[in-house]
Amino acid sequence: MWNTQKIRNPEIPIVPDELKVVEPEGVDFDRSFKHVKVYWPERLWWKIENCWKFIIRIPREIKWFFQRAIRGWADCDTWCFDWYLAKIISQGLKRLKKHKMGFPAVYTEKQWDEIIDCIIKAFELSQKVCNNELEYVPRLPPESYNDSLWEDIEKIARKYESRCMTREEEAEMKKGFKLFVDNFFSFWD
Repeated sequence: MWNTQKIRNPEIPIVPDELKVVEPEGVDFDRSFKHVKVYWPERLWWKIENCWKFIIRIPREIKWFFQRAIRGWADCDTWCFDWYLAKIISQGLKRLKKHKMGFPAVYTEKQWDEIIDCIIKAFELSQKVCNNELEYVPRLPPESYNDSLWEDIEKIARKYESRCMTREEEAEMKKGFKLFVDNFFSFWD
């Protein structure tokens, strides 16, 4: 092992000034790593490592492709099944609305479009929750509501550049889920 105390000259910096990370003023590095300067060797290593991971992943991707073809879902889809279902349902309903050939007899075409829009909005909100763009905190009963608890939750959400779902958004999501359940057997073309 090298003894760096004997070799190192204190006059010569270990890292040249042009390679040092400079923190811009007003940037909170706990919240954002967007302004961190990445050195080219690290970028090169990242590309080599991810290329290798891509090559290693090809057999699994092929397996998952056949699993989706045979049974409609793959093992990897269950890793975050709520996100997968929210994405599939919202995209499928958008296509159903765009290319519909009819609608249930109990609704007019305008009512059916509004119902589908409400359901799509609910599943898009749930996708945002799964992507950590929104924080869903179920509303507590009024007797157990604590302002300081809610403030703490909002602080945590702001720390991760997210926001808590508003009461209106929560009501919209619940309404959309209820409409989805009530009209489940009406999603046909």
